[in-house]
Amino acid sequence: MTKQRQLVLAIVNESEDHLTAEEIFIEAKNRISSIAFATIYNNLNVLVNEKYISRVKSPGNPDRFDKLTIPHEHVVCDYCGHIMDVHVPEIKKMLEQRLKLSLTSLSLDMHYVCDSCKQN
Repeated sequence: MTKQRQLVLAIVNESEDHLTAEEIFIEAKNRISSIAFATIYNNLNVLVNEKYISRVKSPGNPDRFDKLTIPHEHVVCDYCGHIMDVHVPEIKKMLEQRLKLSLTSLSLDMHYVCDSCKQN
């Protein structure tokens, strides 16, 4: 694994948040000043394809990257975009039983208002 790819993976793994490519680039630039945004983006794609990290898509927002690769869902704050991991495997089972289908994957958009946004 290249030095740049190791750096991108480390940044994602060290974060408690689901970072955007731009946020990863800013942190990477602090560590390797000569790194280019294209390098970050290309390495993120490779890391997702090789299942080291996962991509979180949210319509109308930039993709975010998650260190968790096990199946799980997310809830997104409608105001600030904060993403929180949630594990509700019974949703997939319930849908399979109800639809009488064997689902290969599940993508579920759940939204909320985080505590910080509620206070503002």
